[in-house]
Amino acid sequence: MQAPANTQTTIPQHLVDQMENEWRQIRLERENSPPAPAASTAAPRDTGKAARM
Repeated sequence: MQAPANTQTTIPQHLVDQMENEWRQIRLERENSPPAPAASTAAPRDTGKAARM
């Protein structure tokens, strides 16, 4: 049985505040950290001889 169309699930305010605070912190960390060079993300990892030394 379906719920009436006029009911809406509400998110408790303390959860909204917590999510906003977490996202604000993540955004600040992203803005303050230097951007990674594009080549480093595309370069293959060297798992050969150097990793075993």
